[in-house]
Amino acid sequence: MKDICILINSCINYSDMWGNIEFLYNKYWNNHPNIFLLTDKDGDTKKQLETITFDGDMSDRLIFALNHIKTKYVFLSFDDYYPKKQVNVQKIESLLELMKSKNLDYCRVFYDPKVSGKPQSNLKFRDLPLEKTYEVNFYPAIWKRTSLIKLLKSNEDIWKTEARLTRRAKENGLKCIYVKENGIFDFVDVVRKGKYLRSAYRHLKRNNLFISDRKKRTIKETLHLNTRIFLSNHLPKGMKEHLKEKGRKKGSIYYSDYAETDD
Repeated sequence: MKDICILINSCINYSDMWGNIEFLYNKYWNNHPNIFLLTDKDGDTKKQLETITFDGDMSDRLIFALNHIKTKYVFLSFDDYYPKKQVNVQKIESLLELMKSKNLDYCRVFYDPKVSGKPQSNLKFRDLPLEKTYEVNFYPAIWKRTSLIKLLKSNEDIWKTEARLTRRAKENGLKCIYVKENGIFDFVDVVRKGKYLRSAYRHLKRNNLFISDRKKRTIKETLHLNTRIFLSNHLPKGMKEHLKEKGRKKGSIYYSDYAETDD
């Protein structure tokens, strides 16, 4: 694991998450690689994590951090993805060796979005065809550090960046895979739009983790979010586009609309 580090993307507005991040990585990832916490400003939170601070857009912060880090590979995650079970270190080491032997650029260890294709080898990985938006995304993944730098542009909204990752990966000829398997890096998605997800809030309470004064999403907001996810996963493409068009007329923003542009 000398060739990889962990990079946690964050900002000062999420500094209430840092204590849990440090505790949970230490608890669930035995002998983990060096962890770097990337933020725009450092806080007063007591922590042992090494902090990389750069006051700029998140894309610029990522570029700065990736140029600061010296390892060939980076396990990239966000501050509100809390590990919830023991990380399968052996499987991550095997995936890292696979990336080295096949000169791969990206390995997503999260199941969504799914792609077709027969799982390969005992690692059960699938090649990403790089045809649909978000095949390459900012869910937890192993990146070749220099390859990720190629896909980032200065002064860019991070959510626009994410929508453009798959296209840019294809344009740059990157070789990308994903592993559809639980038990590698199981995590809890804790926050959405600045508020605790209700299921995550219950998880924090059950496990005696720190809970800040951050608001919890209402039942109405939760039902709305769950409905959107269900419709996105099950509606035909034409129907989804029809609903999006109606939403655009009401002022809704869909970052997937930016996938094919760079403005």
